[in-house]
Amino acid sequence: MISIKAVHRTLRTIEQARVSPRSVPCSACRRDIVSAGALASDRGSALCLECLGKQAGVSFSRRLKAFRLAAGLTKAELVTRCGFSCSAVWKYEGQGVTPRVPAARRLAKALDVSLKALGLEGRPPASPAQRQRNGRPKKRT
Repeated sequence: MISIKAVHRTLRTIEQARVSPRSVPCSACRRDIVSAGALASDRGSALCLECLGKQAGVSFSRRLKAFRLAAGLTKAELVTRCGFSCSAVWKYEGQGVTPRVPAARRLAKALDVSLKALGLEGRPPASPAQRQRNGRPKKRT
């Protein structure tokens, strides 16, 4: 049986962890990126916004991570804001998958940035082949 005291202690610990600043080093300049959304998995691949602005050709996944950290969001919080599955954000940040335009707009809105800032401005609309689901054309309604 779990006591009320144990529940309160656990909740207090969670709240303290959420409020306390966390940080990861910028992979370019090595300065700490202080963010409530910083995760251990962000180490080694995170860029601060200053370095992001200086580097050309930064991938979508690194841009997404930089803006997520700047917004102070964990991946789980970004998932909640966008209404995505956890695996979608993991693929976007970790595997370099680029989202389709509607999903990219939801990400941009959740992070309060433009598609251009995410490196997705001017992307052509999805072709019929890209709109296929599991090898089948999209159903017409």
